[in-house]
Amino acid sequence: MCQFGTNGIISNPNAPRPTQAASGFACYGALALAQIDSTCGSLRERNQRYYNIGKPTGAVPGIAVPLACHHVIGWDVIWGFWNALIASGDFKKARAYLAICGVAQTETAKLEKQVKSNSFQAGPNWDAKLCWNPINLVRGPEDRSDDPNGLPTPREKIDFKLAPSDVYGGRVAKLVETGNAMCDYMDAPRNTAKAEKAIQYLRTIRAEPIMEWDESLWVVDKTRPGYSSTAAPGGGFLVVRPTWKIVNS
Repeated sequence: MCQFGTNGIISNPNAPRPTQAASGFACYGALALAQIDSTCGSLRERNQRYYNIGKPTGAVPGIAVPLACHHVIGWDVIWGFWNALIASGDFKKARAYLAICGVAQTETAKLEKQVKSNSFQAGPNWDAKLCWNPINLVRGPEDRSDDPNGLPTPREKIDFKLAPSDVYGGRVAKLVETGNAMCDYMDAPRNTAKAEKAIQYLRTIRAEPIMEWDESLWVVDKTRPGYSSTAAPGGGFLVVRPTWKIVNS
């Protein structure tokens, strides 16, 4: 399982990945589903075209689009950055990084001493706090064709690279830039300016909430096998659930 070693290094980060519930952040419940009704604007019309719910007339108001929390900076970048800070002895930055994720610096005052003596013990769910910080999360459709999490390298797992630069007030674009700076540091740990740049930006948004559902960011991926524009008998279309992707991707 994912855990901090006595040397401060995170091992087995994806076996399994820390859970959202363990993070302690209360940002996952209220909008777990996006309702297809008048409050969602064009989403209703789009799903009437793309979403067949087993009735010949297709979708109707009140049918839900399953949503999930998507990382902008991927988990493999997050834990890799932490490990690079510890391995490089950048303990002050490591403590600042944890503080942004909800671990008070009073709790990490002995971090350097403990790591150097191979006696480090993380507090409860510190890995989950790193993984599921709301400042780095976008709520979007669960069913995606462009989720980068299965790609091989940490840098490729930075999401939303093709999203409009002004979405969420430019926060997504800045997080993409920050993720790249974190990867630069992971590739060359002596480049401490990159680590400082990343931490400085994350510090400026540390009080921000999760980026909630914004339907203008998403489009249905019509190239996916599940999509069909063939009319079903009596109306609607022959598709069970649309697969989505970020606009421009």
